Amino acid sequence: MSILWVGAVLSTAVGLAAQRPTPTRPELLDTYHALAKRIEPTDTVRQFALARWCAQHRLARCLQWQLHVVLRSDPNHAEARALLGQVFHAGRWQPRAVAMRAQGLVEFEGRWMRRYDLARLRHARQQQARADAVRQQSERLFVRLADPDPATRHAALQDLEALAAAERSPELCDLGRRLAAAYAAHWRRRAAGSGLLTVQAQHAQLLGMRTFTTSLGNGAPVRLQLPTVRTVSIQTAIPLH
Repeated sequence: MSILWVGAVLSTAVGLAAQRPTPTRPELLDTYHALAKRIEPTDTVRQFALARWCAQHRLARCLQWQLHVVLRSDPNHAEARALLGQVFHAGRWQPRAVAMRAQGLVEFEGRWMRRYDLARLRHARQQQARADAVRQQSERLFVRLADPDPATRHAALQDLEALAAAERSPELCDLGRRLAAAYAAHWRRRAAGSGLLTVQAQHAQLLGMRTFTTSLGNGAPVRLQLPTVRTVSIQTAIPLH
């Protein structure tokens, strides 16, 4: 009988939706009061079915009342407690936040976690933020290393060496120096009017790279994008534009 009545409640809601795609709030309240009058206060199954109907139609105050009606008859109704944001902890029902804090957990961005895990998460984010900042700064300097002006390239290399020293990344420093040498050779040959650019094996490999991965002194990985003057094969001469 209870299952049939729940079905009847849903059918009523569906019927209302069919008559009016978006029932007004007064109509929904009238429907709620009409349904509530047909239910015995101690009939927890039907009372909870009506509570779910209120939740479906976003009748917040009616939902709160229905859940308290359910709990008067069945204080341990788990689904009603869950809709009220409560959990069973230490032998009693209590707000979820209170129970979580009692277990030593802290809330962070909608999640509950141990303080140790939160500290690790924050540390990881700080490392990632630092790595992102180094990546952006390095890539700006890479672009300056490819500039035709020797003074601009020299200043960029100095800035890159300083950045690498601050971040304790000898790989980044070595990469900057190799890039600087390759770009300097490129512009020298262009200035000499040569129609060909010959790149040594190590420079050919470097200029053909799209990304370079290194790490900072704190262990944070950094993936860098390299500007490419010309992608070439080892020991290959190619015409310049």
